[in-house]
Amino acid sequence: MSLSRRVALTTAAVMALAALAAGTAAAGRLEVSSVPFTISFNPLAITYGVTTIRCPVTLEGTFAARTFAKTTGGQVASLTRANVATSSCVNGRMTYNNEGLPWRVNYTSFSGALPSIAAIRTALVGVSFNIEGPLIPPCRFTTSSASSWNTELNREAGGTVTSVSAAGTISSETINCSSASFSETGRLTGEGGLAFRARLI
Repeated sequence: MSLSRRVALTTAAVMALAALAAGTAAAGRLEVSSVPFTISFNPLAITYGVTTIRCPVTLEGTFAARTFAKTTGGQVASLTRANVATSSCVNGRMTYNNEGLPWRVNYTSFSGALPSIAAIRTALVGVSFNIEGPLIPPCRFTTSSASSWNTELNREAGGTVTSVSAAGTISSETINCSSASFSETGRLTGEGGLAFRARLI
């Protein structure tokens, strides 16, 4: 290979790496399409021992702004309302302790490769709730930074959030109660029930 050919290839490689680095560095913030939002699980599953309680759950909240930095542990939104359709619960019941509202939504990380990401991970902190059932004593739980209700906002290539996955294991603050874990997939919508989008900027 001639010297001029090697120089040209090297220059092209350097320019490509520089462009990738610039795009990655620039993607230091996230932008959302709506400040108000609603998360709906129909149902949300909470497993305690061998029993899984399933209840329709709705969480409403607001982002602090349309754009925010990708700072691990930083608060990006607040949950301002929580509702459980207790009459539709299966294998027990769940209720929220709304006196502690608003609850924190903290950014934790993302999955996928920059500049296009597959999901945005958040932690719901301060959420207080009770569960009970035929095989479950009344138990109270409150999520914290160390024991949070984790959510993953799964997004398509265009930026629309297609689903919200729930996870996390929470220790009970009630004596003689053990931990409980979240699971199931729900949906996230913006103001007026419109599709919710999130992108790097």
